[in-house]
Amino acid sequence: MAEFIAPKASELRHKMYVQSLGQKTDDGMGGYTASWVTIATVWARKKAWKGKEILASNQAKSSAFFEVDFRYLKSTHISTAMRLVDANGDNAGRQYDIRFIADPTEEREWLHLSIEAVKQK
Repeated sequence: MAEFIAPKASELRHKMYVQSLGQKTDDGMGGYTASWVTIATVWARKKAWKGKEILASNQAKSSAFFEVDFRYLKSTHISTAMRLVDANGDNAGRQYDIRFIADPTEEREWLHLSIEAVKQK
């Protein structure tokens, strides 16, 4: 990873929810339903990172990846089983899968995440 430069306060303009999968409920047909629970709200720096497009079975599948930085959460353990959701702006409600998590300074001041936008159905 390149040298980490901590965000300025003015760059933390993306309000995002950190969500964890809640309790699973039997749906009566052999499956389950689950809801997402917001466990933290953060102000983050979010930057477009890369995109890709794959052609398979004559259908294009595209992905958009972003880098997100926010202050380290001492009371919450972040994992790749969680997701982020935009809370404000034009993309409010947009969901992102967490792909990678790092503590770039190893001083528990910041978290750096790579996230992938989830296709909305």
